[in-house]
Amino acid sequence: MEGCELFGCGSTGVRASGCYGITLRDTLIRDCSAGGASFAVCQSVMLDGVTLRNTGAFQPLSLQECSYISAQDCSIEENLSENLLLASCSDHLFFNDCSFRNNRFSCLLSLWGDSAPEFWRCEVGEEQYKALYSDEENRLRARLDGEIWR
Repeated sequence: MEGCELFGCGSTGVRASGCYGITLRDTLIRDCSAGGASFAVCQSVMLDGVTLRNTGAFQPLSLQECSYISAQDCSIEENLSENLLLASCSDHLFFNDCSFRNNRFSCLLSLWGDSAPEFWRCEVGEEQYKALYSDEENRLRARLDGEIWR
């Protein structure tokens, strides 16, 4: 999908299950009350220049049992949810040059299972939050610019 604007659907903007080789490029997903993008049991998903804005009380991005997920030059903004990103039993998750701005959340990232995303050159705005990460045992497993995120 390239150059699209998905909005106001009353559901999730993009949802895929059991897919391989998905690319979303230069796309705005906004005002979707059940979340921005949700992927389950997917591999090789590329988000390039995607904006997830005002996605209701659900996570703008949800990954469940996914692998090789890459977000490049993406913006997650103006969202209100408990977590901005949910990664459950997913691996090889990379966020490069992404920004997280004007969001209200308790925790930037919620991890379950073996998830361990890497963030490179990403910006987190001036938001108020309780924590940058959480997992079922409160262990830190995300990396920011190659360093453990504390």
